Amino acid sequence: MMPTFDSVYIFSCSPFGRDVARRVAVSFPGVSVVHLGKDSSVTVDGVFREAHGGKRVLLVFVCALGICVRKIAPFVCSKFSDPAVVCLDDGGSFAIPVLSGHLGGANEAARALASSLGAVPVVTTSTDVHGKWALDTWAEKSGFPLGALSSSHSPSCADGRLSDIVRFANSASLSSRRIFSVGIGCKRGCGSEKLFSFVESVFSSMSLPFSMIGSVSSIDLKIGEKAIVDFAASVSAELSFFSSGELLSLDGMDWISIDGKRGFSSSSFVLEKTGVDCVCERCSVLASEKRFLVARKTAADGMTVAVSI
Repeated sequence: MMPTFDSVYIFSCSPFGRDVARRVAVSFPGVSVVHLGKDSSVTVDGVFREAHGGKRVLLVFVCALGICVRKIAPFVCSKFSDPAVVCLDDGGSFAIPVLSGHLGGANEAARALASSLGAVPVVTTSTDVHGKWALDTWAEKSGFPLGALSSSHSPSCADGRLSDIVRFANSASLSSRRIFSVGIGCKRGCGSEKLFSFVESVFSSMSLPFSMIGSVSSIDLKIGEKAIVDFAASVSAELSFFSSGELLSLDGMDWISIDGKRGFSSSSFVLEKTGVDCVCERCSVLASEKRFLVARKTAADGMTVAVSI
């Protein structure tokens, strides 16, 4: 299925290419499609500026891949804001995502165009090739576009740090490493099977791979809590417990939430009982490697869970 774009631009430079370009345009009913050429006031530079301004843009080149690369090279800025770029040969035989394959939607666009034209999609991003979970793709589909997070004013959300987190997460997925840090809170005496089913359901509902859980943590008041101990053992994860002081120390540390919001979830009841406003989110972030909160607190029947990378 073709991803949604605010606008689509098509560049072609041969009679064969213009025929393919006309066939491409048909794939976007209701979307503004502009053919870049001598009679167009729009330039490749302008297309990139539109994308860098926050628009979701697709730029399709119908030409040799080398021409495509030379045309876009001066304007490439950031994986979080560059437009999706797809290159088609002028015989309409191959569809190659060139830029913003995940975040911009170029991979999906290439597949959809290939299906429409009877072409072969040439997708080269490793997670797609091997059918693995990818953080940037997951974030986009889950309604948390990393481009929006990157463009926030917080220095912690700079492109460099987000790029590092994406590379770390996707590389871990490819090598089957376990990087999810699960923070848990629960009432005393919670059933082990009940807690396991709850955490599993949270991962399933959020399309997070359960097999990538690497650590489980809670507040030190829960040391010896059977359900938490049993859960960590059942997923072969490292188990740790933090004091309220350690959890509160996060207020002075640099961490990122996928929703772009600062501050942890807060409960006056939890604060009264434990000395911290939120156990699961703080534990999850503190035990994680990159301090990137990907799933805020989910609560049900006296249990809470949060997930970080």
